[in-house]
Amino acid sequence: MGFDPKKLLSSKLTGNFVWNAGSMVIAGFSGILMNLIILGFRGEGALGIFNQSMSFFVIVSQLSVFGIQFSVLKQCSWNQNDLEECRRRALAGLVLVSLISAACAGGLALASNGIGVVMKSSHVATGVLCICPGLFFYSLNKVLFMTVNGLNHMRAFAIFNATRFAIYLLAITAFIISGTDSVMLPLSLTIGECALFLFLLIYLQIKVFPLRVRFGSDGFISLCAKHFSFGARGCLSGLLIEANTRTDIIMLGIFCSDATVG
Repeated sequence: MGFDPKKLLSSKLTGNFVWNAGSMVIAGFSGILMNLIILGFRGEGALGIFNQSMSFFVIVSQLSVFGIQFSVLKQCSWNQNDLEECRRRALAGLVLVSLISAACAGGLALASNGIGVVMKSSHVATGVLCICPGLFFYSLNKVLFMTVNGLNHMRAFAIFNATRFAIYLLAITAFIISGTDSVMLPLSLTIGECALFLFLLIYLQIKVFPLRVRFGSDGFISLCAKHFSFGARGCLSGLLIEANTRTDIIMLGIFCSDATVG
């Protein structure tokens, strides 16, 4: 039998689809199970605190990553055969996002008490404070995810995506078993993103390219400017999409109790 590139491509595409479909199933199942476990063992109030905190996490993350992950995705996919160029562009995006996300995470931390006043819940204020470090690493992880995606490492992409939600679930379960106060459950998001960041860094370091930054020779300023320009044109759409899916939770939180939100 001769070599059939179409068959090989079809097989690879099918394999990638299966892996990513499986990843989405695990992520969805984990998300449902997280809510059921919190509701079953800690009640509606705890679930309300968790989901309100997560809503701020998801919405602010669109600002903290600023659409730059899509610029990294485009640049890496266009330069798949030049790993050195991909390294330069991925690291430029990572450095830029680290600065923006640090500012956003710090701003959210400073605003946490005010959020608690608006939501009429000091528990939500604590929950928001718990997610701030995770917001920083979540933004970095978005860039790393899109680097893996752009280089067509789709099995790794699927595995890491499933791993994120599995860690969330394990952390929540551990908190409940250990008797940790319900207000600390949003900390599971921070734990998950920190662990995922380490896993992604190790994978890229071993399997893709060494993550070393050479500021003097890599033209970081011009690369960061290109990423920023690209991201600025798409950031608002992502923000509005995520806000649209979370507005109901936040509005309920403003006018109702944590238990009602749950």
